[in-house]
Amino acid sequence: MRAQLVDNHSDEYGYPNESVQKFIENGFVCHEDEYIIELSYKLLFVLSLIKKCEEKGEKLLIFSQHLDTIGLLKRTLQNIKNWKEGENFYTISGFVESVEREQYADVFNKSSSNVRLVIVSTKAGCCGLNLQGASRVVIFDVSPNPSNDEQATYRTYRLGQEKAVYVYRLATLEERDYKRQIAKISTGRRVEDQSQIESEFTEKELKDLYSNFRPNIYDPSLPALPHSDDTMLNDVLADVPEAVVEWKNHELHFAHHPEFELTDEEKKAAEASYVAESSSMDERY
Repeated sequence: MRAQLVDNHSDEYGYPNESVQKFIENGFVCHEDEYIIELSYKLLFVLSLIKKCEEKGEKLLIFSQHLDTIGLLKRTLQNIKNWKEGENFYTISGFVESVEREQYADVFNKSSSNVRLVIVSTKAGCCGLNLQGASRVVIFDVSPNPSNDEQATYRTYRLGQEKAVYVYRLATLEERDYKRQIAKISTGRRVEDQSQIESEFTEKELKDLYSNFRPNIYDPSLPALPHSDDTMLNDVLADVPEAVVEWKNHELHFAHHPEFELTDEEKKAAEASYVAESSSMDERY
């Protein structure tokens, strides 16, 4: 799924981060813009999804890599929805001790709890938490390391989960990282599972994603997006059609293609490439 804008307005303490400060100084935005959610299609999508979850009695997790984004999400919930942290939602980051995290999880997983949402720092909370009370997961910003996002989604696939779980990966400029995720996961599955997966993206396409990035713009004259088997997604698309210009099923990227079966030599080369890419990713991030 791809939304249209990226917005990391402020840091955890409410002050604009350095990059946003430059936009303010150059007159592109001002402090008063922070709560104009129409400037952020990701926020429009998330707020609509929260509303639909409330209507259907479902709970939600939102994962973000960035503390400034987490701060923005918190302030949006407090100012737009009048939610209170600790009463309607929790935040789990590296500043929250493990004992407190477990307490949050215990309360959140109770169906009778008023806590409907947990905002989680991806790196701090992608492992070791059982949050099966949620049936919806939002990856607000795609991680360069696919294992982080995969582990984040597993927080809901725990003992006691009784509902189908839906994961929404929001991407604008992060489409570059998402495509790198697909390429890396595909390589791993071809090696580890002997799956035959078509390589969707050339190396040149991956390299050019940032330098040649052109966002898709919502055009109301175009046909509506195709319906999904996920009825809640359909409801959100009807509620905020301008927020999403394209959606795709994540698992379809890994469809089995017998014609792409690897020879023994290709498997060794793919395994070496996978290990090298993993090492390079660890060094960069």
